[in-house]
Amino acid sequence: MREKENREGNCIKIGMADTVPLEDPGFYQSIYDRLSGIRRKKADDLKMFHARCQSVAAGWLITRFVREYAQGKTCISMAERKGEQNAKTDETVYYNLSHSGELAACAVAQFPVGIDIEQVRKCRMSVARRCFDECDCILLEQAEGKTEQAELFTKLWTIKESEAKLTGEGLARILRKEVSEEICTVSERIEKGEDIYYLTVAFSKRNRAQLTGQTLSISRIGYENV
Repeated sequence: MREKENREGNCIKIGMADTVPLEDPGFYQSIYDRLSGIRRKKADDLKMFHARCQSVAAGWLITRFVREYAQGKTCISMAERKGEQNAKTDETVYYNLSHSGELAACAVAQFPVGIDIEQVRKCRMSVARRCFDECDCILLEQAEGKTEQAELFTKLWTIKESEAKLTGEGLARILRKEVSEEICTVSERIEKGEDIYYLTVAFSKRNRAQLTGQTLSISRIGYENV
Protein backbone atom coordinates (compact mmCIF):
# COMPACT_ATOMS: atom_id res chain seq x y z
CA MET A 1 0.00 0.00 0.00
CA ARG A 2 2.75 2.49 0.88
CA GLU A 3 4.63 1.88 -2.40
CA LYS A 4 1.39 2.54 -4.28
CA GLU A 5 0.87 5.76 -2.34
CA ASN A 6 4.35 6.96 -3.32
CA ARG A 7 3.51 6.51 -6.99
CA GLU A 8 0.14 8.24 -6.72
CA GLY A 9 1.07 10.96 -4.25
CA ASN A 10 -1.21 11.82 -1.36
CA CYS A 11 -4.77 11.37 -2.61
CA ILE A 12 -8.18 10.38 -1.30
CA LYS A 13 -8.50 6.61 -1.55
CA ILE A 14 -11.84 5.16 -2.65
CA GLY A 15 -12.66 1.49 -2.19
CA MET A 16 -15.75 -0.05 -3.80
CA ALA A 17 -17.25 -3.48 -3.09
CA ASP A 18 -19.92 -5.35 -5.05
CA THR A 19 -22.91 -6.65 -3.11
CA VAL A 20 -23.90 -9.30 -5.67
CA PRO A 21 -21.57 -12.08 -4.37
CA LEU A 22 -23.10 -11.59 -0.93
CA GLU A 23 -26.53 -12.60 -2.20
CA ASP A 24 -25.39 -16.19 -1.78
CA PRO A 25 -26.31 -16.98 1.88
CA GLY A 26 -23.25 -19.15 2.49
CA PHE A 27 -20.84 -16.57 1.10
CA TYR A 28 -22.67 -13.79 2.97
CA GLN A 29 -22.08 -15.69 6.21
CA SER A 30 -18.37 -16.16 5.47
CA ILE A 31 -17.87 -12.40 5.05
CA TYR A 32 -20.22 -11.51 7.92
CA ASP A 33 -18.14 -13.69 10.28
CA ARG A 34 -15.04 -11.59 9.53
CA LEU A 35 -16.62 -8.30 10.56
CA SER A 36 -16.50 -6.59 13.95
CA GLY A 37 -19.37 -7.08 16.38
CA ILE A 38 -20.56 -3.53 15.74
CA ARG A 39 -20.72 -4.06 11.99
CA ARG A 40 -22.51 -7.42 12.39
CA LYS A 41 -25.12 -5.77 14.59
CA LYS A 42 -25.68 -3.02 12.00
CA ALA A 43 -26.45 -5.70 9.43
CA ASP A 44 -28.62 -7.72 11.82
CA ASP A 45 -30.78 -4.67 12.56
CA LEU A 46 -31.83 -4.38 8.90
CA LYS A 47 -34.98 -6.16 7.74
CA MET A 48 -34.30 -6.54 4.01
CA PHE A 49 -31.62 -9.02 2.95
CA HIS A 50 -30.37 -6.70 0.18
CA ALA A 51 -29.87 -3.94 2.76
CA ARG A 52 -27.93 -6.39 4.93
CA CYS A 53 -25.73 -7.22 1.92
CA GLN A 54 -25.00 -3.52 1.48
CA SER A 55 -24.13 -3.17 5.14
CA VAL A 56 -21.85 -6.21 5.11
CA ALA A 57 -20.10 -4.96 1.95
CA ALA A 58 -19.48 -1.64 3.73
CA GLY A 59 -18.15 -3.51 6.75
CA TRP A 60 -15.85 -5.51 4.48
CA LEU A 61 -14.40 -2.24 3.17
CA ILE A 62 -13.47 -1.29 6.73
CA THR A 63 -11.88 -4.69 7.32
CA ARG A 64 -9.93 -4.97 4.07
CA PHE A 65 -9.52 -1.38 2.86
CA VAL A 66 -9.50 1.11 5.73
CA ARG A 67 -7.26 -0.93 8.01
CA GLU A 68 -4.76 -1.57 5.22
CA TYR A 69 -4.62 2.13 4.44
CA ALA A 70 -4.32 3.10 8.10
CA GLN A 71 -1.18 1.02 8.72
CA GLY A 72 -1.81 1.05 12.47
CA LYS A 73 -2.97 4.68 12.71
CA THR A 74 -6.13 5.65 14.59
CA CYS A 75 -9.21 5.35 12.35
CA ILE A 76 -12.02 7.86 12.82
CA SER A 77 -15.44 7.24 11.27
CA MET A 78 -17.03 10.43 9.98
CA ALA A 79 -20.40 8.97 10.97
CA GLU A 80 -19.33 8.96 14.62
CA ARG A 81 -18.02 12.53 14.85
CA LYS A 82 -19.72 15.90 14.65
CA GLY A 83 -18.36 18.90 12.84
CA GLU A 84 -15.52 19.09 10.35
CA GLN A 85 -12.58 19.90 12.66
CA ASN A 86 -9.31 18.11 12.12
CA ALA A 87 -7.86 15.88 14.82
CA LYS A 88 -4.78 17.10 16.69
CA THR A 89 -2.62 14.17 15.72
CA ASP A 90 -0.91 13.16 12.49
CA GLU A 91 -1.47 9.53 13.43
CA THR A 92 -5.11 9.65 12.36
CA VAL A 93 -7.02 8.71 9.24
CA TYR A 94 -10.66 9.43 8.49
CA TYR A 95 -13.15 7.26 6.62
CA ASN A 96 -16.74 7.52 5.44
CA LEU A 97 -19.07 4.91 3.97
CA SER A 98 -21.94 4.96 1.49
CA HIS A 99 -23.90 2.38 -0.49
CA SER A 100 -26.56 2.25 -3.18
CA GLY A 101 -27.88 -0.46 -5.44
CA GLU A 102 -25.19 -3.11 -5.87
CA LEU A 103 -22.22 -1.01 -4.72
CA ALA A 104 -20.74 0.01 -1.39
CA ALA A 105 -18.06 2.71 -1.30
CA CYS A 106 -15.60 4.00 1.26
CA ALA A 107 -13.45 7.14 1.22
CA VAL A 108 -10.26 7.25 3.30
CA ALA A 109 -7.98 10.25 3.76
CA GLN A 110 -5.60 11.93 6.18
CA PHE A 111 -8.21 14.63 6.75
CA PRO A 112 -12.02 14.68 7.20
CA VAL A 113 -13.91 13.51 4.13
CA GLY A 114 -17.52 12.80 3.18
CA ILE A 115 -18.71 10.42 0.46
CA ASP A 116 -21.99 9.57 -1.22
CA ILE A 117 -22.71 7.07 -3.98
CA GLU A 118 -26.11 6.84 -5.66
CA GLN A 119 -27.52 4.74 -8.46
CA VAL A 120 -29.01 7.07 -11.06
CA ARG A 121 -32.64 7.69 -10.26
CA LYS A 122 -35.49 9.67 -11.76
CA CYS A 123 -35.27 13.44 -11.40
CA ARG A 124 -37.76 14.85 -8.94
CA MET A 125 -38.06 18.58 -9.53
CA SER A 126 -40.02 19.05 -6.30
CA VAL A 127 -36.95 17.77 -4.40
CA ALA A 128 -34.58 19.76 -6.60
CA ARG A 129 -36.38 23.04 -5.90
CA ARG A 130 -36.16 22.37 -2.15
CA CYS A 131 -32.47 21.42 -2.11
CA PHE A 132 -30.67 22.87 -5.14
CA ASP A 133 -29.96 26.48 -6.01
CA GLU A 134 -31.66 28.31 -8.88
CA CYS A 135 -28.83 27.71 -11.37
CA ASP A 136 -28.90 23.94 -10.79
CA CYS A 137 -32.68 23.84 -11.17
CA ILE A 138 -32.42 25.69 -14.49
CA LEU A 139 -29.82 23.19 -15.72
CA LEU A 140 -32.13 20.33 -14.77
CA GLU A 141 -35.07 21.90 -16.59
CA GLN A 142 -32.91 22.46 -19.69
CA ALA A 143 -31.50 18.90 -19.76
CA GLU A 144 -31.85 17.09 -23.08
CA GLY A 145 -34.09 14.20 -22.21
CA LYS A 146 -35.01 12.26 -19.10
CA THR A 147 -31.76 10.25 -19.00
CA GLU A 148 -29.50 13.31 -18.93
CA GLN A 149 -31.81 14.97 -16.41
CA ALA A 150 -31.75 11.90 -14.14
CA GLU A 151 -27.94 11.71 -14.24
CA LEU A 152 -27.54 15.40 -13.42
CA PHE A 153 -30.09 15.17 -10.59
CA THR A 154 -28.25 12.19 -9.10
CA LYS A 155 -24.86 13.89 -9.37
CA LEU A 156 -26.17 17.05 -7.69
CA TRP A 157 -27.74 14.97 -4.93
CA THR A 158 -24.45 13.19 -4.20
CA ILE A 159 -22.75 16.56 -3.90
CA LYS A 160 -25.32 17.66 -1.33
CA GLU A 161 -25.15 14.39 0.60
CA SER A 162 -21.34 14.21 0.68
CA GLU A 163 -21.14 17.78 1.99
CA ALA A 164 -23.70 16.96 4.69
CA LYS A 165 -21.69 13.92 5.76
CA LEU A 166 -18.48 15.97 5.84
CA THR A 167 -19.89 18.69 8.08
CA GLY A 168 -22.18 16.47 10.14
CA GLU A 169 -25.15 18.78 9.47
CA GLY A 170 -27.31 16.13 7.80
CA LEU A 171 -30.69 17.29 6.49
CA ALA A 172 -30.02 20.90 7.50
CA ARG A 173 -27.09 20.98 5.09
CA ILE A 174 -29.01 19.26 2.31
CA LEU A 175 -31.81 21.82 2.53
CA ARG A 176 -29.36 24.73 2.43
CA LYS A 177 -29.31 26.07 -1.13
CA GLU A 178 -26.26 28.30 -1.08
CA VAL A 179 -22.94 26.96 -2.39
CA SER A 180 -20.19 26.70 0.22
CA GLU A 181 -16.95 28.56 -0.46
CA GLU A 182 -15.11 26.31 2.00
CA ILE A 183 -15.87 22.84 0.61
CA CYS A 184 -14.42 21.08 -2.44
CA THR A 185 -16.32 18.26 -4.16
CA VAL A 186 -15.11 15.77 -6.77
CA SER A 187 -17.57 13.56 -8.65
CA GLU A 188 -17.11 10.39 -10.71
CA ARG A 189 -19.54 8.66 -13.07
CA ILE A 190 -19.37 4.89 -12.58
CA GLU A 191 -20.76 2.20 -14.87
CA LYS A 192 -21.71 -1.24 -13.56
CA GLY A 193 -23.24 -3.34 -16.29
CA GLU A 194 -26.20 -1.37 -17.58
CA ASP A 195 -26.48 0.66 -14.38
CA ILE A 196 -24.98 4.11 -13.84
CA TYR A 197 -23.87 5.50 -10.49
CA TYR A 198 -22.47 8.83 -9.34
CA LEU A 199 -19.94 9.04 -6.55
CA THR A 200 -18.96 12.34 -4.94
CA VAL A 201 -16.36 13.09 -2.29
CA ALA A 202 -16.34 16.31 -0.23
CA PHE A 203 -13.47 17.79 1.75
CA SER A 204 -12.40 21.17 3.11
CA LYS A 205 -10.59 23.54 0.74
CA ARG A 206 -7.93 24.09 3.37
CA ASN A 207 -6.93 20.43 2.97
CA ARG A 208 -6.56 20.62 -0.81
CA ALA A 209 -2.88 21.48 -0.49
CA GLN A 210 -2.28 18.05 1.06
CA LEU A 211 -3.28 16.37 -2.22
CA THR A 212 0.02 15.95 -4.02
CA GLY A 213 -1.24 13.51 -6.65
CA GLN A 214 -4.57 12.88 -8.35
CA THR A 215 -7.55 13.79 -6.16
CA LEU A 216 -9.21 10.36 -6.12
CA SER A 217 -7.78 6.87 -6.47
CA ILE A 218 -10.59 4.32 -6.95
CA SER A 219 -10.06 0.61 -6.35
CA ARG A 220 -12.45 -2.34 -6.60
CA ILE A 221 -12.12 -4.38 -3.41
CA GLY A 222 -12.88 -8.07 -3.96
CA TYR A 223 -13.45 -10.99 -1.64
CA GLU A 224 -10.33 -12.95 -2.51
CA ASN A 225 -8.81 -15.47 -0.11
CA VAL A 226 -12.05 -15.87 1.85
